[in-house]
Amino acid sequence: MEPTLPTNTPLTTPVPEVDLIVEDQYHDLVLSDTRYFIAQFPDRRLNSIMEFCTSIGFNPNQILLFRDFIGRTISKAFFGDELQLQWFKAGQIRNMDYITFRNVQRTEPLVGTIQVIVVDFLEPVPGQNLKAVWKLVPGITLQSVRELAIEKAFMDHIRERVAELYHQNTNYAYTSYDQQAGEVA
Repeated sequence: MEPTLPTNTPLTTPVPEVDLIVEDQYHDLVLSDTRYFIAQFPDRRLNSIMEFCTSIGFNPNQILLFRDFIGRTISKAFFGDELQLQWFKAGQIRNMDYITFRNVQRTEPLVGTIQVIVVDFLEPVPGQNLKAVWKLVPGITLQSVRELAIEKAFMDHIRERVAELYHQNTNYAYTSYDQQAGEVA
């Protein structure tokens, strides 16, 4: 049987060492200027990392514990401080999980270009440190974020309106059917 944690128990496993792999063009990047870090995991990679580091497999019922552990791992790898990154948002697209962490040292208002780094953990190898490849996501500007937010709000509004129309038409169809059934009787 696979070991599990009670839902209120934090992961006390020490944060593992991570060897960061980066392209030459990013060696001089000022990491403290980075506002967001996005960890991406293909299917089952998060599970293999958690088993490798904690001997406890990933449990979707305890997702916050594992997100916290991954955030502390990335934070320690980049800044030497487990608490500099804070969980911000998570999502899944197709077979990829994305977990976004916010740099708590960056408190000034968003202006101009937003520095975002994507971190991709490699499959763990027993007896070695974890390895992660990272790169800067180019072209993230405040304007593009605002445009995406406006587009998302617009699409949410359209979805709500379509749902309303569907329910109105469904109610109309049932009412018409009931009236026709009453006329026949």
